[in-house]
Amino acid sequence: MENIYIMYSIALLSIIFGFLALLTQKKYFDRETNQLTEIEIPFLGKMKTNFPALVFVFIGFVLAFITFNKSYEKSFDKKPIDWKITGSFKIAGSSENTGDIKNYLRTGKISIFPCSIETFISDLGTFEITAELAEGVTFESAIQRIDFAFPDGIASIKPNEEYQKYINREETLIKSVTQNTREFKPITITHLQIGSIL
Repeated sequence: MENIYIMYSIALLSIIFGFLALLTQKKYFDRETNQLTEIEIPFLGKMKTNFPALVFVFIGFVLAFITFNKSYEKSFDKKPIDWKITGSFKIAGSSENTGDIKNYLRTGKISIFPCSIETFISDLGTFEITAELAEGVTFESAIQRIDFAFPDGIASIKPNEEYQKYINREETLIKSVTQNTREFKPITITHLQIGSIL
């Protein structure tokens, strides 16, 4: 990114110096004919002027144009990639999700920070998050935290922390990873009064 700013700076300086040279121009004469130097510029016609100053201006505009194209070409070339994050829930102290517990689990809500992405919680207590992220952007770099809220309980995931644990082969909530999917192990819902739903 710094290279882009350097190129824009060089282009700007070249244009400024070229215009300054044009404003304070000296007349250049052809040695053979003792006539003012005349150049032909496409679409503008013939000009009797300071040729080096015009070269500075021309180089500046060309550098600015090339830099602009290269910098925006990269951002427009990035295709959106579909991501899918899946997992399930379990209630602390419960061995499996059956009956009333499953009904309870489907009442949950998912909040994602820093942005809103499509989310779904099934009747079976599983969740799915789908996101369309720019090419080269990972789910973990785009999403800081995922919060799950239920009437009597909560759960939270910090995707980047869990992914780093997965890479380092430490205990993590991530079950499996592919290029653009993540599957989580059952997420424990804490602060839940199990007796109130059984």
